[in-house]
Amino acid sequence: MEELREKTERVKDDIRELSGAAKEAAGEKFDQWYKDGRDKATQLSKGLEKRISERPFQSVLIAAGVGFVAGLLFRRR
Repeated sequence: MEELREKTERVKDDIRELSGAAKEAAGEKFDQWYKDGRDKATQLSKGLEKRISERPFQSVLIAAGVGFVAGLLFRRR
């Protein structure tokens, strides 16, 4: 009976160790996804700023059109 308890304790310790390793791996993966997403957003933002500065009038018209459509969709009757 004592042997069974010892084995059970070893299995519990192994499970704790594995869950800690899995948690650490998931955290590292999330950090990488976050950094990749942040880098991508920065690149998109810079590209958007460049396009707006190249064509300001067109950008204003597009923004006004989007705002008009959003207003139509969300207005209350």
